[in-house]
Amino acid sequence: MNPGINFSFDGRRLKNIVLPALFLLMLFSLGACRSGAGGETGAAGRTGQLACTEECVLYGQCGTNQENKAVILGNSNQPETRNHNMTLPDDTAVTILSEQQKLVLFPVPLPEREDMQLFYQVQLEGGETTGWVAAWCVAVNE
Repeated sequence: MNPGINFSFDGRRLKNIVLPALFLLMLFSLGACRSGAGGETGAAGRTGQLACTEECVLYGQCGTNQENKAVILGNSNQPETRNHNMTLPDDTAVTILSEQQKLVLFPVPLPEREDMQLFYQVQLEGGETTGWVAAWCVAVNE
């Protein structure tokens, strides 16, 4: 054994290593529990109402269908702001199944910017339709 290396720890030195390590471990554990699987957070399981609000219109997430009825644009598989593959009727009660943040590009107003935005996976009150919609278009019940 190399006489210049001391492998023994006194109680004070051990305490200075173990306590910060335990503290960091606790922080990581709490963070993992809080974030949930797949980035899901607190709104899951709550109810809300689809709403073609000014903000929903501004970001192009709602419009009117062929019958001239207001609809919310959504995607059946993932959060999207452009590649919509479904419409959901405006002013309809929904259950929020999960939520997810997604990086969204805002080309207007200039200058262009990117921000994280919230999306909800919602199910219509009858349970027959499920899809992802922008949080701008859901009034979550408190």
